[in-house]
Amino acid sequence: RWYGQYSLPAAPYIVPQGTDLAAYGRTHGGLDRKSDVFLKNGYIIVKFNIETIRNKDTDHPYLQYIYAPLNNQWRMEGFTPGYTDPYGRFFATEDGDVMFYDADRSSRDDFDSNQTH
Repeated sequence: RWYGQYSLPAAPYIVPQGTDLAAYGRTHGGLDRKSDVFLKNGYIIVKFNIETIRNKDTDHPYLQYIYAPLNNQWRMEGFTPGYTDPYGRFFATEDGDVMFYDADRSSRDDFDSNQTH
């Protein structure tokens, strides 16, 4: 049996790796969701490296999906190194890439409230 979970914020704020947000905020009059430091028009790629551990030996996983010494389970189970979305855009993928999260959108964009009267 495999159990796992992950989560991303509903509306993430994405910056280049190593960005000092505190310093940016001090030198640019603060931060808000429209600050130029936040990346847009791109994707967060969620990658999974699934491993099983025996006897708490995390340095030597019993099974691995990507870095197994003999078999790459992603490839054995049919993972393909590319994806074309419904709009015709092609994305090159690597073993373990399971989700693309649009940096300029929010999961809140998937919902709309209505009233019947």
